[in-house]
Amino acid sequence: MGGGEARHVGVCSVRELSRELDRDKAQVSRDLAALAEHGIIQYEEDGRAKKPRLTQEHLVVEPVV
Repeated sequence: MGGGEARHVGVCSVRELSRELDRDKAQVSRDLAALAEHGIIQYEEDGRAKKPRLTQEHLVVEPVV
């Protein structure tokens, strides 16, 4: 998968992700917006649903000390 293409993260919508995480949809939306701002995810529009997709196959997260 080349640059600019998004990977499927296993959910069909922000609402579905919030249900799977047992978190408020508004909180999940804010977290996803921050990830999108940093290019970690992007949204695939499907009618009214916004499908969050990873932009890379692998993601490394290192703690800030």
